[in-house]
Formats: sequence, C-alpha cells, structure tokens
Amino acid sequence: MEDNFIKYMKKHRPELFFFIDEFAIVRYYKKCALLNKNTGEVLSDINVGTVRETAYSKKHNKIFLKSVLNGYLYAYDLVQNELKKLFKVGHTNSIFVSRSGEFLIAYTSYGPIRIISANTYEIKAVNDCDTRYFYYKGWDNPYKKRYEFIGVGSLYDIPCSMIAIDYEGNTLFREVIKIDGDEIRHNDAGYNSETDTYILDYRKKSDKADGLPLTVGLYSDDVFENSLGNIIEGNYKGGCHYMTFFRNYAFLCHGDKNIYVIDLKRREVIKRFVTDDNTTTAQYDYRRNMLFASSGLGKIYLFEDVLE
Repeated sequence: MEDNFIKYMKKHRPELFFFIDEFAIVRYYKKCALLNKNTGEVLSDINVGTVRETAYSKKHNKIFLKSVLNGYLYAYDLVQNELKKLFKVGHTNSIFVSRSGEFLIAYTSYGPIRIISANTYEIKAVNDCDTRYFYYKGWDNPYKKRYEFIGVGSLYDIPCSMIAIDYEGNTLFREVIKIDGDEIRHNDAGYNSETDTYILDYRKKSDKADGLPLTVGLYSDDVFENSLGNIIEGNYKGGCHYMTFFRNYAFLCHGDKNIYVIDLKRREVIKRFVTDDNTTTAQYDYRRNMLFASSGLGKIYLFEDVLE
C-alpha cells in the first residue's frame, strides 16, 4: 500500500536524495527540500542550490549540506529551522560527521582537512595534506580512533593512497594502496563500522583502458593485504558509482544497471536489482524495507522486501 512518502517520490521523482534517520533530503535542479520520511510531509525548502552531499549530527540536530553550484558548506538547524552558510570547501571533496556527533570533517580538493565543531561551527583543527590529492571518500574508524581517507591522484602517475589522521588532526600515515603488488585506481570506496570492513571498487593500474575492468573487494585491514574476497567483477559502463550502508549491509552500484545488496557479515551478494537506466543513488528505508533508487533523469525505482 502506497503511503504519502512513496506518493511524493513517485510524483516528484527527485534526481538525487539522502535518507537521514526519519528525514529525507531530496534534490532537484538548483533546489532541494527536507521531508519527514515517515509522513511524507515537506518540512522546509532548503536554499543551497544543487546539493551534492549531506552529513548529519543527531547529537546537535544539524544537517550539513554541500552545494555543487557554489562549493559552499551549509548547516541546517532542525530545532531552529535555520540555515547558515559556513564557508567554501570546493566541488569534488566530501564531508562526514564523527561517530560522536561532535565534529564535522570537511576536506577540500587539493587542500586541507578541517575538523569543525558541529555545534558552534568553530574550526578545531586543520591538517594541511599533500595538495596533489583530493580526498574522495572518508570516514571515522572507531576501532582505530582516527579519521581515514582514500586519496586519489590528480594525474595518473600519482597512486591512490590511504591517509589517516588522529582525532586532533595530526597525520598518522599515508600509504600507497596496492592490490597483489599493483597500484590501483579506485572508483569508489567505503568503510562499514558494523563489521569493520573496507570495500574497494577499483581497477589495477596495469589494466588497460579498453573495457575498464572493475573489481569490488572486501578487506579487513587498512593496507588492503588481508583480502576477504572479491565479490563482484565486471567492466565500467559509464554510470555513477555509489555505495550506501545500513547496519551490516551495503547497497552498491559500480556504474551499470545493477544494484547489489551485500551482506558484509556473510561476505556475499544476497540480492541484485536490475534497472532500465543507470542510477545516481540507492537509499534503503528500513521502516518500509524498501530500496529507493533514482536514474537522475526523472525516473524512480522502488524495490520491496529488500532484506529478509
């Protein structure tokens, strides 16, 4: 049975969206809106232009949003219903919130990593990393008590690296990522704290451009030597790469018309959903046990009974 939120998604068909607890941020061309995901009610229009990334501090009731149009970082206060423009961070970097909810980590393309108070927006620390890199993916690793990043070179002769900094902003290490002794070029990466598992969607540097072979592998350490196995292999088909998580599950697409559901405890693909088009994101709604995906071109896919 369709509820108000499902009706909204089918009617408006947002090109990109983010599920955060009971909220949904939906993006349209040059605008976005905040919805109550449970009721389908539009709570507010958020004027940040075209949002590219979001992060959520439940502790301080703040949603952080990055605009792809002007490269600025914004904070939306859910209690005060107030939007604040913070500072420019660029277009191709990323943001995430620490597991404690106290800090926002924002890292700038070819520039510094900032650790920012999620409450006051004051900058706690700045790490001036090697400007040859932009840090495509990052996360808080609670087991090692540090922030980790996958660094991607601006040119093909700069290898992908793992960068780690402590909670005070000091660099711990930067190591070149090698798989079977070969440098890699990664398309996407992620970390699941529920299972302490790293996911790499990559190709080896030695692989030729023709066909762009891709491998999705699972690893249990930060030097990627302890492989838990490769679970998906194929070729890049020109679409978006993404992975989202719920508990010990990952929802992953590596550029084609397949969305894979991966159980990271069992270390295997448990379901595969096929779409008519390439998709821009897939977000899981545990309350409905549904997966919502968007083509980015006015088509929404809804998959039911996703997890057993």
